[in-house]
Amino acid sequence: MTKRPPITGFLGVFEEILNKLKKELQKELALPKAERKKDNIHKQLKHAKQLRDTLKNVKKTVAKKCPHCGGVL
Repeated sequence: MTKRPPITGFLGVFEEILNKLKKELQKELALPKAERKKDNIHKQLKHAKQLRDTLKNVKKTVAKKCPHCGGVL
């Protein structure tokens, strides 16, 4: 199989989901320690990290690069 380029049409949607997750985590962490839902925080953190890494990889593969130096344009 050949490696296909990632679909970039939904990048904006996934970035919004990541921002919402970050805001929810901040609200949860603003609560007193006794009132926090520890399992929920762990699940959200894991999901946010995976989404962040996926977005980074897609942006890295799709980014236009200079043919001379290889830097991002």
